[in-house]
Amino acid sequence: MSEEPRRKVGYKRPPVEHQFKKGEPSANPKGRPRKDKAFQQRLVDQVNRKVTMTLDGKRRRVAVEDLYLRQLCNKALGGNVQAIKELNKLRLQITPLKPEPEMSAEEMRVRKESAEKLSALLVESLERKAAENKPERPRPPPKPPEDGGEGEGK
Repeated sequence: MSEEPRRKVGYKRPPVEHQFKKGEPSANPKGRPRKDKAFQQRLVDQVNRKVTMTLDGKRRRVAVEDLYLRQLCNKALGGNVQAIKELNKLRLQITPLKPEPEMSAEEMRVRKESAEKLSALLVESLERKAAENKPERPRPPPKPPEDGGEGEGK
């Protein structure tokens, strides 16, 4: 009886007699099954199908995808924050943001002057509104607490 060196058996180390043998057929000859293309095709078919609806008083056949985008835009215009985020995400996928081109010194000066004028107009407008809403007499200062305000317990 020949003594073979004992190989350690345990986690991720199966016994030699239970390992796959070279040249023998696999226990899973076809491999992992592929994704169900039928679902993907059904999804594409549903998005591309046409439905009849009334737009501006006329009956029209429109793709479901177009209706989805129309509804998304309408909700975004109505102030729905989730719709605005989704619409912006879709827009950025189509046309990514481009960096602003470099401005000349003249353009920078003109923009700065415009910003200063706008700022002055806003301050003037706010001051005018504050003067219109100003109360006739100022409010009296708050009265001090009766106990001296030290917060000491009895």
